[in-house]
Formats: sequence, C-alpha cells, structure tokens
Amino acid sequence: MNEILGGVIDSTTSVCHGPSILAIQEVGHPGCTLGQVKNRADLIIYWGGCNPH
Repeated sequence: MNEILGGVIDSTTSVCHGPSILAIQEVGHPGCTLGQVKNRADLIIYWGGCNPH
C-alpha cells in the first residue's frame, strides 16, 4: 500500500531515538555481559517496564 500511495509509515521513535542511534553508530556503545554485572555490581536498579524475574 505504501508503494501505491507513496507514503511512509513512521512512529515517534525516529525523532526521539534517531539522534541516539546516530551517536551509537559514530562513537560506539559501551556494554557488558550479565555475568559481569552480577559479579561487579553492588546495587542494581531496574528502570521502566522491565521484568527482573
């Protein structure tokens, strides 16, 4: 349908997260494994809609 109408389906994430994704592509994203977190963290805070179980 988009090809017929020449339209684009988009959500607000391209505005909100677009700059973040561009920055990650340019400079990288630090990360670690869950094993490293388990062994090194003194406190873990769950934020947002996550399910720690």
